[in-house]
Amino acid sequence: MSARRHAGPARIVLIDKPEGPTSFDAVRAVRRLLGVRRVGHGGTLDPFATGLLVLGIGPATRLLNLVVAGRKTYRARARFGQETDSGDPTGVVVEESGLPPDSEQIAAAARSFLGTIEQVPPRHSALKIEGRRAYDRVRAGEDFEVPSRRVTVDTFDLLSFDPPFADFEIRCSAGTYVRSLARDLGRAMGSAAHLVALRRTAIGALSVDEAVGLDTIESAHAAGRLLRSPVELARDWPQVHLDDEDARRIRHGDQPPPAWSEGTGGAPYVALVDVTGELVAVAVRRDDGSLRLAVVLPAEVTA
Repeated sequence: MSARRHAGPARIVLIDKPEGPTSFDAVRAVRRLLGVRRVGHGGTLDPFATGLLVLGIGPATRLLNLVVAGRKTYRARARFGQETDSGDPTGVVVEESGLPPDSEQIAAAARSFLGTIEQVPPRHSALKIEGRRAYDRVRAGEDFEVPSRRVTVDTFDLLSFDPPFADFEIRCSAGTYVRSLARDLGRAMGSAAHLVALRRTAIGALSVDEAVGLDTIESAHAAGRLLRSPVELARDWPQVHLDDEDARRIRHGDQPPPAWSEGTGGAPYVALVDVTGELVAVAVRRDDGSLRLAVVLPAEVTA
């Protein structure tokens, strides 16, 4: 019997994306370097934005939906007095107004956005409306409404105000548009605002301080610092440690027994880890508290 071919180990790469390149430019660069096609990213950053981009390699692409769903932390700079049609510096100014009076009022207004809110994404966005990207509809000159969506803002802290610019730290749920937060903050204060700089500093427990710049991926790979274990995605999740037989059963599709949900604190995701410390699978919690397999990674060595 011929040996079964393996798709390669599941690995992740943390990229500190610079201003200019798209998220897919980072994917292409890593594909070329590693000589593999199966590379994806977990959460787009606009070309003007910088910061943490998580790439999945090989089977780890199965985990990227969990990355996309994670909480994100940003440093954002807004310019008050002007609103642009895109909500960022690439757009055309469509509204001009006076500046907010002081930092105390900006900080208070920002706090009013905390919690679960209804947010209207920018018209210049990749959001699909009736099967087409919103930005394609804008380019075609179409008149359309962007539906609101429910998002959660955990922190919206003013760091500094040097008129007309204000710097913020924001932690928010998946699907939140920081451009819309800046726009809506300006409107809430009777002013106008748009985002002029955005840096993603964290996704879940992963920090941009651990990431590799696009201009140093070759040297990082040569030094063994580029490819990382996917178990790092689960740093802040509860873990269930499996023996070899348990790991084999999970990889063959057996569901986690009820006892494995005990001691996991009701967390939505639980990491199932083998005796070597590698991630075998991710389980999600059902409404009744039990666990269900969401992603299963293959063993790294097959005969």
